[in-house]
Amino acid sequence: MLFVFVFALDRASGAFPFFARAHEQGRRTATTVIMIRAESPMNRNGRNDILRDGEAEGTFLLLHGFAGAPESWTTTLPGIGTGAAVRAPALPGHHNGPPAPMSGLPFAHPVDEMSERIGPAPAGGFRLVGYSMGARVALALLLRRPGAFRSALLIGVHPGIGSDGERRERERWEERWATLLEEEGIEAFVNAWERLPLFATQERLPEETRKAQRLVRLRQHPDSLAAAMRALGLSRMPDFRPGLAGVAAPILFVAGDEDPRFVRLGKEAAAIAPRGRFLAVPGCGHNTPLERPDETARLIRSLY
Repeated sequence: MLFVFVFALDRASGAFPFFARAHEQGRRTATTVIMIRAESPMNRNGRNDILRDGEAEGTFLLLHGFAGAPESWTTTLPGIGTGAAVRAPALPGHHNGPPAPMSGLPFAHPVDEMSERIGPAPAGGFRLVGYSMGARVALALLLRRPGAFRSALLIGVHPGIGSDGERRERERWEERWATLLEEEGIEAFVNAWERLPLFATQERLPEETRKAQRLVRLRQHPDSLAAAMRALGLSRMPDFRPGLAGVAAPILFVAGDEDPRFVRLGKEAAAIAPRGRFLAVPGCGHNTPLERPDETARLIRSLY
């Protein structure tokens, strides 16, 4: 049985639907159509991480980046084009996700919480996809539960910091962002975050695309996002290079060809993983799901 709900959402409320088209009519609104099958796991278990129902075997598990959300994958989803289910849980400290742990706990703590939320692997294992912070969490899950994943696609992933000096510098950088969130709020943070050189290539994107991403960021809670930065930041993550050498699953490391730092890191990680490969996506920077959704979907489809 299929239920269809159609409703309008006020942009001022901070809500951002999975599928929406904005228009001007006095106030900015969006008409949304959400289709949920009665037999969907979302209905049976109250789980809110199902982007698409389908066959359990080979379920795609998509992990978004920092200040993102499950709907960050919306533009990529139509191009995946298989009957497999798609799950996209929110990372800790993000909108509709679980609280981020208190600062001072090891990186493994939120990763263990994510593992528990994901639950048992389907028959044949998950096809794991992560972007940026989500890719680092995905890498940690690969090392923690190697038998749960049949393959992985890691986009813009950092395998870990190797030197104490670099780690301390990164920790100071992350703390400045967390403090900005707590003291000046989410809008001030988003205004500054969008100006990072890492995201400069996104200026070429259509205004509608950039506005949609901005809305996802603006609906985050500043204190929760600050906690996520402190719990899941790169400075908290161990150097996973030694562990990569023992991962049996095939891993495709991806970076935009205009993101030279992550091209270098992706090639380095691919050389360590026994079944690792690297691919540079042409014509984009750090966020390939946003900048090249069709190509990202093709790469996701290539997972087996």
